[in-house]
Amino acid sequence: MLRKLVKSLIPSNEKIFFELMIEATESVEDSARILDQLLKETDTLTSAELIEELRLTRAVTVEAANKMDHELARYFVTPIDRVELHNIITLLLKLNKRIVKIHRYIQILLEEERGDVNKYLSNCVETLRKMTKVLDDMMKAFCAGKYKELKTLNMKLTALDENVLEDLGHALKKFSYFEDGDVMFIMKVKDIYKAIESAISTCTSVAESIIRIHVKEV
Repeated sequence: MLRKLVKSLIPSNEKIFFELMIEATESVEDSARILDQLLKETDTLTSAELIEELRLTRAVTVEAANKMDHELARYFVTPIDRVELHNIITLLLKLNKRIVKIHRYIQILLEEERGDVNKYLSNCVETLRKMTKVLDDMMKAFCAGKYKELKTLNMKLTALDENVLEDLGHALKKFSYFEDGDVMFIMKVKDIYKAIESAISTCTSVAESIIRIHVKEV
């Protein structure tokens, strides 16, 4: 429905909305990839370069969101479809912000020389990176009309969602055991836990929005 509407109302610019959503999912995937690299990086100079790169990828998502609002203002789009488009781009913006927040929380503990932060959270962050990759593939499959592939990717995302929540639970237990009695440390670890959990939830929400639009079209 959304695809047909866009093509009928703005045939000369029918791809602009889909291109912006793909641009946003790609930047989110880049952010998760950089976060994963940062968690494994030991060289200070390389880490500084990656942090700057992380800031830039967030800026790309912000720009894509602003462009989406601009394009929605330029063309007539029904209220329902306008909400769907705005919702997806807003969720992607939130997801990127949450990935940046995860890094900030982890950085606080790293500055305290808690070396085990990387060890215990690496699996969770790597799975989050995989989820953003699948999310990007889902968006591209949707925009290309590859609906069978879209359904397969959605199932893959659901499986990753379950895995990362399990990994988070294990990580939290390991931290609790390692720093028994260090209340402030455990609170900071829980901040990381909540930030990753929020990113996972947002990732799933974007996927649900894509599937919801797909269902409207078929």
